[in-house]
Parts: sequence; C-alpha cells; structure tokens
Amino acid sequence: MVDRPTVLIAGGNGNVGGGAAMELARRGAQFVLLGRKSNTLDARADRIRDELAGQGGDAPLIQALEADLSDQV
Repeated sequence: MVDRPTVLIAGGNGNVGGGAAMELARRGAQFVLLGRKSNTLDARADRIRDELAGQGGDAPLIQALEADLSDQV
C-alpha cells in the first residue's frame, strides 16, 4: 500500500475547489470533497477519476460528503 496524503477540500463542487482537487489527484493525493449538493460532488469525483484513468494514472480515493449547513442559524 502506498502512503498518500489525504486532503479535505471545502467547496469541492465549485471551480476553485474542483480545480484544486484535480491537481491534487494528479499529484497522488486522496481526498474528501465537501459541498452542498451530493449529486454535483459525485459528478465531480467521477470526472476526476475518468480524466485520470484516461491519462493512465491510478484512480485516487475520493470521498464526496454533503455538508450543507445553510439552514442552520
């Protein structure tokens, strides 16, 4: 088993978080994507896996986690 850094990315379904996730995946990190909508997080994780698979890279461990606290006061 190869030790990989684990990174927590808040806003993982946005442009900045998604771009950071892609670059970190290319560099071998595994990570947790946090965001408000699980369907967009899952789609982002799938895109990252697909792109890396197309480049012949190892699929990173990606966990998508919905964390919507917008209704909390």
